[in-house]
Amino acid sequence: MDAALPLALPTSRAEIAAIQSRRKREAFLRARTVPWYAERLAGIDPDRLDEPDEWRKIPILDKDTLRRFDHAAFMENFCCAGPDEIAE
Repeated sequence: MDAALPLALPTSRAEIAAIQSRRKREAFLRARTVPWYAERLAGIDPDRLDEPDEWRKIPILDKDTLRRFDHAAFMENFCCAGPDEIAE
């Protein structure tokens, strides 16, 4: 859990939009560290993710693509969390 997030509910639509924008960027930057996404996200500007044209550049990962990976390949290509960050 991100300790930087406030526990209080947002008080306005603008505050919600700001939180969504910040978290979208954080998720994008983390996804760029994942081997499967590294090349696919290379041409996308993280500072422009709120623009629909930039957001559309992000490739969709569908179930058929995921089904092609066995467990070991999935962990190698998609896991971006360290072992100390994973709970099963």
